[in-house]
Amino acid sequence: TVVCEVTPDDGMNSGVPVSDFIVIDNGAPTVSAVEISPLAPSVNDDLSCTYTFTDLDNDADQSAIAWSVNGTGAGTGATLSGAFVGGDSVSCEVTPNDGVTAGAPMSTTIVIGNSAPSIASVLISPDPAYANSSLTCSASGFTDPDGDPNQSTFRWTVDGAYAGNTSTLSQSFSKGDTVICEVTPFDGTTTGPVVSDSI
Repeated sequence: TVVCEVTPDDGMNSGVPVSDFIVIDNGAPTVSAVEISPLAPSVNDDLSCTYTFTDLDNDADQSAIAWSVNGTGAGTGATLSGAFVGGDSVSCEVTPNDGVTAGAPMSTTIVIGNSAPSIASVLISPDPAYANSSLTCSASGFTDPDGDPNQSTFRWTVDGAYAGNTSTLSQSFSKGDTVICEVTPFDGTTTGPVVSDSI
């Protein structure tokens, strides 16, 4: 409560004081530096939303955090758990509140990155193979966290020399040749670790 009292005075005599008062209202808090971490998230990461809270009245922070994924509400609180999909747009909006007054919301947005696919194993058949065998390279256990389709690539070598890039290899082999098939898991965007087999 702030009081202003004025006492009239003409330099010789003072008159009757007159006063008025006001009550200082609660000031609205603010937030700044809203940030989602990690900065380059993948589909299975847990996201955290942090911010800087400022209140001129020194009231406690009672701000509210709201998450959305691709424009649809996805939860509240300081963290949001996956799983997401590569390309998802995730937003964190913070509405500052000091328990009395709400301030202007502030938000930030990140995009979930594409995750690398993987394969479990690679097998060349038939084994044993002979000089006139037609070889087939099979990859099993393709997994992509984003649910993207399998676009894995093949690479054959015979005694270290490049020999083809399809799932089958038909050529004249020689006894003792070392044939390797390398499969690179690929989801159309990102490659994963190469897996190979040899005979």
